[in-house]
Amino acid sequence: MTSDTEILQHQSRLPGRGGRWLLVLMIAAVFLLAWMLSPDDSGSGTHRQLGLPECLLLQATGVRCPTCGMTTAFAQFVQGHWASALQANPAGVLLALGLAISWPVLVLSLTGHCVTSGTWLMQRLPVLVMGWFALAGAHWLLAILMKQLF
Repeated sequence: MTSDTEILQHQSRLPGRGGRWLLVLMIAAVFLLAWMLSPDDSGSGTHRQLGLPECLLLQATGVRCPTCGMTTAFAQFVQGHWASALQANPAGVLLALGLAISWPVLVLSLTGHCVTSGTWLMQRLPVLVMGWFALAGAHWLLAILMKQLF
């Protein structure tokens, strides 16, 4: 059983309550927005529903950028279409999954529960973010190679 002293020690290593609340609200907003969107059937282009322009790299080169399909992947993910989400952007699915796991951990850390998990998550966040960038970059390089080979 965790003592009050241990909980306070773990909480002191977490970002401030305001920062954690901000993260909780931002993650909830991202998932709510993704749930409200209709995923584009092409696997990319869902972001256009938000008034954002078409990808300039895709227009110029015909190769999708590392974030192409990210909004579509999120929309597919929250609607339970995980295979379609993976096709749209595997890094987007990994990010959505990470946020889906992080959200309840952050909420519980705000209530004083699951503080150890919240501390673990926040301490490793830079490594997790770098891993995500590596996956996004690898997926992008693979797309470039596939386009050149075929």
